[in-house]
Amino acid sequence: MKLLAVSDYSDTQSARPEAAWMIGLHQAGIDVEVITYPNSELSQNFSAAGITVIEKHPSKKWDHSFTKWLNLKLSNEHTDFLILFNSIAITNGIRAAKGTTTKVILYRGYAGHVHWYDPTAYFKYLHPRVHRVVCVSEAVRSDLLSNSFIPPSRAVTIHKGHDPSWYESVRPHDLSEFNIPANSIVLVCLANVRKFKGLHYLLKSLSLLTDLSNLHVLLIGRGMDSGEMLRWREKTGMAQRIHATGFRQDVLSLMVACDLFVLPSIFGEGLSKAALEAMNLGLPVITTSIPANKELMPVSTPDDLLVPPRDSISLASAIRNLVTNQERRRRWGKVLRSHVQHRFHIERTIKETLDFLESEALLNRK
Repeated sequence: MKLLAVSDYSDTQSARPEAAWMIGLHQAGIDVEVITYPNSELSQNFSAAGITVIEKHPSKKWDHSFTKWLNLKLSNEHTDFLILFNSIAITNGIRAAKGTTTKVILYRGYAGHVHWYDPTAYFKYLHPRVHRVVCVSEAVRSDLLSNSFIPPSRAVTIHKGHDPSWYESVRPHDLSEFNIPANSIVLVCLANVRKFKGLHYLLKSLSLLTDLSNLHVLLIGRGMDSGEMLRWREKTGMAQRIHATGFRQDVLSLMVACDLFVLPSIFGEGLSKAALEAMNLGLPVITTSIPANKELMPVSTPDDLLVPPRDSISLASAIRNLVTNQERRRRWGKVLRSHVQHRFHIERTIKETLDFLESEALLNRK
């Protein structure tokens, strides 16, 4: 079988799980070819694995030259599956597959914003040319099916896993860079500032924890150092102990130097990559009980560590319980590391994808 993937592999940190997914499929016997942006960081990884890399990612939503080129490629070369990972790839790839026998597979990593009454959805996930939609979680799949008329068989769930070996050599960053004392308990939140991340509820919860004098907070991600976030931090009463880094390349080293991770999402999550990284690093995690986050956590997760969304009081209580209990932090971090290395391992992702592709090939031969 031949699979052609179109995606953005320019950032190693964000795209590493997806790249490992494609490399694993190739090593398992699938003929994988990749289309991505020029000078992508992960192109060398693909080439080293024997995967052909074409540096010709579409540049805009309607890239007619790319569509014409890809249609000609699919028409002249036998390609079983075209998997499209991002929005620009999707709108162009679907049109490029017109008149070919290639099965179009879309990737969906977000819960929400696909509705049967939205005309733009028919250029993407509801387009009749789409054969399957691979959803990163059951929460994403359920949301997609509940808001569209597509048959349940068209959407499948395959969790995007991680390789535990990526985290074995990570060494903690010296947090004195941020004037955090060595004896502090450090809460970390890694996210780009977007409404669905619920960051304001995290900051509201911190205003209830000002008495925890050894608690410091590290906010990592694009927009965390913005003026709006600074104003929210000032309202907490502990602004001097909240440290915003903005975007960083060394996020794993920063996280492993911390004591607990918080994901305060209020909607939209598919399968939080940041939370998976925190678990692999052995950090205890507090998150909200939206469907994707519940799917991420073990069934045995205590109620006070899986809190209602938009509930700053419950979130503050959960944080307090971990900050003041070192043994519980250690035990819960160990449980989560074991859980994530079993349930969300990259090898499991590859195996499930192979089973899926092979079942599609069998259907095609019938």
